[in-house]
Parts: sequence; structure tokens; C-alpha cells
Amino acid sequence: MKRMLCVCALVLALCLAVPAMAEDYTYETTALFVEALDAEDMVYTYEGMDSNDYERLEMPYGADNLDVDVKLFFHENEERCGLRVWDVIEYDEAMKPVILNLVNELNGEYILAKWTADDDNTVTVAMDVILRPDDSMADILLEAVARMVEIVDAGYPTLEPYAK
Repeated sequence: MKRMLCVCALVLALCLAVPAMAEDYTYETTALFVEALDAEDMVYTYEGMDSNDYERLEMPYGADNLDVDVKLFFHENEERCGLRVWDVIEYDEAMKPVILNLVNELNGEYILAKWTADDDNTVTVAMDVILRPDDSMADILLEAVARMVEIVDAGYPTLEPYAK
């Protein structure tokens, strides 16, 4: 009987310890956002802190023209989150002048996101979102991520002919 009670107590202790083993997030904004993602059963990867003290997540999205991975960078001041989609396309160095013109056109058309032709001959899209760690923050950030995916998806056909 004592042995059975000990086993039951051990199982109970393990069950109670599982929530304690859940990820500890450094920033409140990250924790609030992850809580909302979990509540919606959304797919994401928590990537932890980077060397610049940004707490990072990655969210995969499928769109009409391409699949993208949106990277989220939560800042320590908890007042903003950076969204990035890297490598929208990779292009040949000789196409750089054409890509620069196209990126400038896309920046004029989609003013919420910034398109850049990077030094490694890829195109990146960036967006920053102002945050406040409150109840509406997760909804605002989810909407911004969805809007960014829409912008990348809509602009991709302009760049696609120049992709390697």
C-alpha cells in the first residue's frame, strides 16, 4: 500500500512539474503572443534570445504565390516587434539595378512594409509593429503578421521573373 501511495505521489509530482518545464519567456510581449498562438493552435518555433537581446519566434505561412517564414523579433523595451521575411527571392548580381528599381516600386505600393535588395543578392521584407503588453497586443500583432504575408505574396510576382 505504501509503495502504491509513493508511486501515485511521484506521478502526481511529475504531472504538476510539466507546466513548470514550459518555456520561460524573457519579455512579457513574447509570453502574451505565444499564449495567443497556443490558444489558436497556431504553428510557431520559439528560437530564444539572440546576441542582440531580441527574443525570437518563427511562423511559417503558406500563401498563394509562395510559402514564407515570418521571423519575429521582440525587443527588450517591449514597445515594438520587428517582423522579417528574408530571401523572398535570390537574384544574380547582374540584375541588381533592375531589382533595386522593382524594390523601390514595391516600397511605393506597399507602404506598410519595407522591401530591400540585400548585399547577398536576396530581397528582404521588413515591418515594425508598435506594441503595448496588454490584452489587445496579440491580436494586433497577429493581424500585422497576416498583413505582412499578404504584402510579400502580392509583391512576389513582380520579383519572380528575376529569381535564380
